[in-house]
Amino acid sequence: MLTEKSGFKKYAPIFSTIILCFLSGSRAGFFIILVQIIVFIFYTIKDKKYNKLFVKIFLSLTALITVSILFFAKPIYQYTYSKVVSFKTDDDVHALSNKSRFGIQYAMFQVFLKNPIKGTGYGLQAFESKDLYPEWAVENNWEFRLKYLNEEVKSFPPGYNLYLRLLSETGIIGFVLFIFFLLIIFLWCYNKTFKKQGQQTIMPLVITISMVGFAINWMKVDTFRMYFFWLSIVLIILLQKQSISNDKEEKNNNLNSSL
Repeated sequence: MLTEKSGFKKYAPIFSTIILCFLSGSRAGFFIILVQIIVFIFYTIKDKKYNKLFVKIFLSLTALITVSILFFAKPIYQYTYSKVVSFKTDDDVHALSNKSRFGIQYAMFQVFLKNPIKGTGYGLQAFESKDLYPEWAVENNWEFRLKYLNEEVKSFPPGYNLYLRLLSETGIIGFVLFIFFLLIIFLWCYNKTFKKQGQQTIMPLVITISMVGFAINWMKVDTFRMYFFWLSIVLIILLQKQSISNDKEEKNNNLNSSL
């Protein structure tokens, strides 16, 4: 939307993403995309160059929402309500999945309470959690019977939350270090994206929106194996090196001109 100049083509990717997410039925995916759109809107508001784009997006969304409410109010309400209540443990469709997720997350937190300082060791929370799954999650749940508590299944149960996994496996020490790492990333994103204007903020904006998505997504997955996260880290390093190089070159030019 920021770099494409021709008509509808600039809006096609975001609309395609929203439609595909809607069709997939992913609750978390839809929420993450909504937060990312909000971050993007904050960016277009602060940069005078993109104020007209923001006005167009705002008017288009207002018109779309108005028409949707007028003609599809009931289906929209039913869909939204079903997604909100789907996080309950007695939901007809998602009950077992919710019980498994919340039960495993509860067990990981109990593991953390037993090992609050340095944790159990990275990769070892599943050994400690298997004896701490709550009864309300295990009872009448085939996922625990056939997978998570089945000794014949070689793979470890997923943790469904990276932050809780780090708390249980690395304790408060590892968790604080990871949060500090994320804070450094988001501080860089803020300085490069929201404190500057112009074309040089496009790539930092892409990284910022991606990092927001990763940070939220880690509330439901427990793995570092997100390839674009590490690609974004590499891009941050390269952009930072380029910025330092440009600053040195500018200082040298100013020094030469003064001499």
